[in-house]
Amino acid sequence: MSLVSNTGESWLYFRAGADGDNAFRASQLIDMQKTSSSQLTLTFDVNPYAAGTLTNDSDVTTAQAWQTRAKCKIILAVATGKGGQVMKSIATAINSPISVGDPRAKYDRGWITVAKVVSGETNVFVDSAITDIVSITRDAKATDAIA
Repeated sequence: MSLVSNTGESWLYFRAGADGDNAFRASQLIDMQKTSSSQLTLTFDVNPYAAGTLTNDSDVTTAQAWQTRAKCKIILAVATGKGGQVMKSIATAINSPISVGDPRAKYDRGWITVAKVVSGETNVFVDSAITDIVSITRDAKATDAIA
């Protein structure tokens, strides 16, 4: 399966460390929130996973597997007071025209590197006010049942 969509949807890429690659469709970004003067939290609605959280009335000892939708939160360190600027840069990147093979294009084929922080490599950020990736956390709790 190709990550580059033929429908023209952009992908947001984050890399924290040598093995910390994460990519999300832009449509999965559901929230950007300045959580302190120097932190910005991005929340993504990610793929469903199976979790045993509910029981069947006829068998109260066996948890039933329901598909639940998880969230992924990425906290970025940003320069003090620059959260709004970073939000605007991410929105601008998502809404930029998708090009294929144009050497002048900043985001080739809709692949947007929001933050890449790897020791020994040059850091890459969608906005110069981003200084680091604080954390990438996938929620293990169910937020809703999908029937």
